[in-house]
Amino acid sequence: MFDRYVAARTKASWGRRALIFASVFLHVGAGAGLMIWSFFHVEEIVPPAMSLTVFSAPPPPPPPPPPAAHHKTPEHVTPKVIPHEIVQPTNVQKIVQPKEEEKKPEPDEKDEPGGEEGGEEGGVAGGVKGGVKGGVLGGQLGGQVGGNGTDVKAPPQTPKVVPQFMFDRERLRFPDPHLPEWFTASHPHQVVQGMYRICVRTDGRISDVIPMTSIAGMDQIIVDHLKANWAYKPQPVPVCSPRVFRFQIN
Repeated sequence: MFDRYVAARTKASWGRRALIFASVFLHVGAGAGLMIWSFFHVEEIVPPAMSLTVFSAPPPPPPPPPPAAHHKTPEHVTPKVIPHEIVQPTNVQKIVQPKEEEKKPEPDEKDEPGGEEGGEEGGVAGGVKGGVKGGVLGGQLGGQVGGNGTDVKAPPQTPKVVPQFMFDRERLRFPDPHLPEWFTASHPHQVVQGMYRICVRTDGRISDVIPMTSIAGMDQIIVDHLKANWAYKPQPVPVCSPRVFRFQIN
């Protein structure tokens, strides 16, 4: 009998095999579906119903008022009245009116001691007839008022020598001298040059021009031109400066 059972067990049944495979497939699919569904389905946890009541604290009481100040009743002090005795003056000084000064008649110029007939009113005794009112006694007739005078016996001041480039900025008027046509015609296409010492007074005018390097026949023309046309700024002392004149003849 056992042999029959074993023989029956050894026979292959395709229907049973298909059933087993279908059962396994269904179980695996169901397990996979439950697993996937668990990932997407989240149960919402409903919080329990709670009631929240907020109680606001009452405001603090106001601070107590400050104590009332004690009012002092002012004491009325009655001032003491000191009686003053009225004393009538017994010695009254007399009011003395100032005496008006007698106007003295102005003395006539003729009556003044030392005065001269025809003199200037307010002049000084000993002045020169025909002088200027307000002049200084001993001044020169026709001189400048307030001037210091000139000492004719004083020695002349030695002029100060300065270089040409330093003294050029002191010039006010300095037109160049021109050579005459007869000289330029006799020296065509030449360069002539001369040096002259120019001396200037304190008033800025040229006092003297001394040739140091002469231009033959032209010295006097150049000297006359400089004295007549050139002018410098006023100087504190007389000044001399050498100057070179260069002429290009075309």
